[in-house]
Amino acid sequence: MLTLILLFLNRSFKALSDKIKSSFNDSILSNIKNDLIRDWCDPSKSWYLKWKIVDGKQVLQTKKLWYYLWIFTPKYVERFPFSSTWLVKYTDLWHTSEFIRRTSIAIIILSYSIGMYLFISTGYIYRAIMLPDLLGSLVTALHDQLGYYVLNCIILITGAQLIGFTLFYDYILNKKK
Repeated sequence: MLTLILLFLNRSFKALSDKIKSSFNDSILSNIKNDLIRDWCDPSKSWYLKWKIVDGKQVLQTKKLWYYLWIFTPKYVERFPFSSTWLVKYTDLWHTSEFIRRTSIAIIILSYSIGMYLFISTGYIYRAIMLPDLLGSLVTALHDQLGYYVLNCIILITGAQLIGFTLFYDYILNKKK
């Protein structure tokens, strides 16, 4: 169930990312009255939240920065430290959405990895391989049921992703006409 919820969220945030990147003016986000929040959501305007702007232009970075350990130097002066690297997820809605989307996939992978580790480390696979012949038919029956389980999982996972993306991209994020 956690997987389905996270996949639904993943695709919903993907729809949000795609909608604001491809057609922000056709989305409900363009109706936001607060200029600061609307600019944070609009990719054509939010880029300036990463960089220092002087007279309408980005300022070129000329010196190495201590907080990058003098190793990396961004091309332009950042608006605040790390605003173009690991804190970029807070500078606009697109980066925030992508961060949440990728984090949900990481949680899914981590939870499945822990589950598989526990499954293998407790010896279930070893015991299943070493079953006596009397239980062979039971193992065969379970194996057949596993195929149906995997098929159902694929259908549910695909459905959660399709519903999440389509619901948000085509219906929730569109302007009402």
